[in-house]
Amino acid sequence: MTRRLPALLSALVGLGVAAASLTPVAAQAAVEPARPAVQAAAASSTFAYTNHKDWATAVFTQINVERAKNGLRALRWSDKLSLSAHRHNLQMGQQNTLSHQLPGEAPLGERVTVFYAWSACGENIGWNGARTQAGALALETAMYEETPPNDGHRRNILSTSFVDVGVDVIDDSTHGRLWLTTDFGRPR
Repeated sequence: MTRRLPALLSALVGLGVAAASLTPVAAQAAVEPARPAVQAAAASSTFAYTNHKDWATAVFTQINVERAKNGLRALRWSDKLSLSAHRHNLQMGQQNTLSHQLPGEAPLGERVTVFYAWSACGENIGWNGARTQAGALALETAMYEETPPNDGHRRNILSTSFVDVGVDVIDDSTHGRLWLTTDFGRPR
C-alpha cells in the first residue's frame, strides 16, 4: 500500500486491511479485496493472544476524532458490536488469515445479527506486526487516510449510516500479528 507516511510504513510489518459494508438496500456485501499480505503456511486451531480493551478504546476515540474533523457526529460504543468484532478476530487469529468470511464462518450480516439487530452494518479489518497500541492506531490512521477509489475503510469510518461501533484488538503472539476488527452498525 502506497502512503504519504514513509515512517509509518517502515514501522508496520505486513500491513493488511479489508473493508465491507452491508445496507438493507444491498443484499450482498461490497467487499474490497484484501491488500497483499504475507500469509503463514498453516493455520493454527489454537493460538496465544491477549485482548487489549484499552487499545480498542484508543481506536474508538480516534475514529470519533476523525469523524469530528469531518463535521460528523460521534459514534456510540456498542458492547454487542465489540463482541461481534472479537469473535471475528478470534477466527482470523485461529486461521491466521485476513478475511471478512473465513471457512466455516457466517457472512458479515449473519455474524453481526447474532449480537446486534441492525438496519445497516459494516466492518473494517486489518493486521500488522506492530503489536502495540501505536500499531493499532497506525492501522486506523492508514484506513482513514485512504483515497478513492480504494477508500472503503474511510467510507465506513465517515459513514452517516452508522451510529454505533464496536472495536476489538488482539495481540496474537503465535503468529506475531495484531488483529483489529471494527464493526459498525445502525440498530433496527
